[in-house]
Amino acid sequence: MIETKKRLNILWLTTWYPNRFDNFDGDFIQRQAWAANLLNHVTVLAIVPSPVKKFEISVRKNIINEVLILIPDSKNAFVKSFQFLRALFIGYKKIKIINAEKINLIHANIIGAASVMSFVLSKFLSVPFIISEHWSGPLSLRKKTAYTVAKFIANKARAIVVLSQPMENLMRERGIKNYFNIVPNVVDTDMFALKEKKTSEVFKWLHVSSLRDDIKNITGILNAFSKIENKKFRLDIFGGGGDEIKLEKLADALNLLNTKVFFHGTLTHDKIAEAMQDADAFVMNSRREGLPCVILEAMSCGLPIVSTDVGGISEWVMDEIGILIPSEDEIALQNAIVEMMETPNNYQGKTIRNKIVNTCGYEKICRQLSEIYNFVCN
Repeated sequence: MIETKKRLNILWLTTWYPNRFDNFDGDFIQRQAWAANLLNHVTVLAIVPSPVKKFEISVRKNIINEVLILIPDSKNAFVKSFQFLRALFIGYKKIKIINAEKINLIHANIIGAASVMSFVLSKFLSVPFIISEHWSGPLSLRKKTAYTVAKFIANKARAIVVLSQPMENLMRERGIKNYFNIVPNVVDTDMFALKEKKTSEVFKWLHVSSLRDDIKNITGILNAFSKIENKKFRLDIFGGGGDEIKLEKLADALNLLNTKVFFHGTLTHDKIAEAMQDADAFVMNSRREGLPCVILEAMSCGLPIVSTDVGGISEWVMDEIGILIPSEDEIALQNAIVEMMETPNNYQGKTIRNKIVNTCGYEKICRQLSEIYNFVCN
């Protein structure tokens, strides 16, 4: 355990968090909260829109204290805003019961409802707030009113934490002027570890995602693999909640399903780690990203990466790590896949893993966040 002279009392406020409808929703936010708690006292208030018909409130101890409020999702902006504010009031009362100490700082996750609620609560408590942005979509995708509010709130924060330099550049281009800090996602390097592989004539590819084809473009992956001849390979696909039915039908139409391509559904983190340890390479073909945890986790297992050059991926996937390709280029993807299968010795698992161990472990992320917290609070 790392030590500190003073533990700040931090309230994390988010609208993405693991819940009974989706155990993977905002799990990267949860892991960062766990990391921050190593040197601070972190309490999470998660207010998550969901299919519930009325508020569901739970208080749980999961390494840290978490107050999770599920609220009915609504397309009506006024109804949704009222629900968020009501949940904020209820959640804060719950937090005061489990943590009576004065809050030193509010850490909002995602520019949007969480940052607006953090701004309101920071005024009420007279404490500063900061924002972490994880969203892969540019601010310009928001409607004009939402964009104006988001920009206003972001400029009121005492600091903004982003996943990559490209994300910071994008936010500056959109008119956000603030004190920016780059902090990557957390990786459990003990779980996602390097293990010796059994030799095999079949090159094992892996893809893990939500299977939302509009973002992850798994269709492009399937099309690229369908054109590869005279190579012994298999592609294992993990994930769910997206377009898996459509993708399985496409794989079947391309004569790949259960011969070259295998769908496994959603698995727990430990099972995904085992799959990564058994694979030879990881493939990602996203149209947009922030900084995908799965790429960092695959690297922690020593896997070389083939990925589109989107978001902050280029800051991690260099020549010794893998191959980057343009988005929407199936020929480039096909060529990169073939090249990696033909030159596996170009990539050393220990070198790939060390990049993650030295930058994304819990203690490293904790120290980065704590530096920001102390700067803001002093």
